[in-house]
Amino acid sequence: MPDFNLEMQDDLNQRSYFSDDRAGLFEAYQTSLDTQIGMLEQFAEPGRLLDMGCGDGHLLRTAHARGWSGAGVDVVDTPGQATLPDTIDFHRCELRDAPFETGSFDAMTLAQVLEHLPDPHATLVQSTRLLRAGGVLAIGVPNPEALPHTLRNLYHFCRGRLGATSYSADLHPPQHLYAFPRKTLLGALEGLGYEILRVVDAPLGDPRWAPQFRVKYAGWTTRRVIELSCDYLGSWIKRSSLTLVYAKKPAPATA
Repeated sequence: MPDFNLEMQDDLNQRSYFSDDRAGLFEAYQTSLDTQIGMLEQFAEPGRLLDMGCGDGHLLRTAHARGWSGAGVDVVDTPGQATLPDTIDFHRCELRDAPFETGSFDAMTLAQVLEHLPDPHATLVQSTRLLRAGGVLAIGVPNPEALPHTLRNLYHFCRGRLGATSYSADLHPPQHLYAFPRKTLLGALEGLGYEILRVVDAPLGDPRWAPQFRVKYAGWTTRRVIELSCDYLGSWIKRSSLTLVYAKKPAPATA
């Protein structure tokens, strides 16, 4: 696996996800958090929540206001982490190094996280260890089989340009290290014993799930209209740009 350290990951995120040209990102993202926690509460009563890749802690703040107690883990240092309430237990480290006890969380979220990690399967194993039996895991990842990606790749192929610099597959090293087709992600969770509760196929333009991409689609052009239209069409055939999965950790088998 790639040998990534905290400083390298921090630098990558500061130059992209937290860069100045996305100044409106967090405000837009904040508007959807109540919806996201509300969806989680369809499968889990408010309890103890762990948000991996918590950033400034917006999701944890929203969950806290709805009665959850929270903890966060992130390798990136952001200004908002210093203002997290004392009731939120934050650690800047890898998940494997966080001082949490086995089975200590009722729910866990990994939103746009797995594709950045050198060893996503190990993270899923760690997440399973930290969840209590019956706990809920919520994961959001880009879908490399999304209809807009397929059409862009077909365009580049027909023009003889498909290659290292002309493709659209949600695999962009060094930041996106892995891609997760829907079948792959569900198979990995089922292989760990999870019960799949719900799968949401969300276009990037959906304000309930992806308002953080508002900057990318700011302003209307013919290309953006076509891309978003294809993405919404893709949601009907399970091939939109984002895949959100809610899964429940099974109870231990009884003799």
